[in-house]
Amino acid sequence: MAKKSKLDSVISELKEKHEALSQDTNLFLEGFLHSKQLTYWDYINTDALLNLQIQRTDYPDEMVFITYHQINELIFKMILYFYTSSSIKKNELLILHAFE
Repeated sequence: MAKKSKLDSVISELKEKHEALSQDTNLFLEGFLHSKQLTYWDYINTDALLNLQIQRTDYPDEMVFITYHQINELIFKMILYFYTSSSIKKNELLILHAFE
């Protein structure tokens, strides 16, 4: 019985959300019937990410250089996301806390 009321609550929240956006909740839910299950690897786009390491010369350590700098760019992007996220207090110095 508790599961039923939880499901009703979720459906009610979905209806409110879609009504506020002037969208049809039924169409949204029907979309799940036609979608394929998303795997972890599809979700994080591993193939696309790994295909970005393109060696352009014959230098033996170029792949390490490319990968290292791409990792740094991803880390900076994550830091920027968390810093600008509404869940982080603007007064908090995220970078300083990360290195404590």
